[in-house]
Amino acid sequence: MQCYIQFMTCYLMISVHITSSVYMILSSCSIYINEIVSSHN
Repeated sequence: MQCYIQFMTCYLMISVHITSSVYMILSSCSIYINEIVSSHN
């Protein structure tokens, strides 16, 4: 049981890390796209 809890904790940490990384990338991309769009207009 202890091993299962440790595995779930590790899995959650990795999931949170990946999610935050993806969020950072997406927000950077959206800022970049906004700059391109505003420069075209």
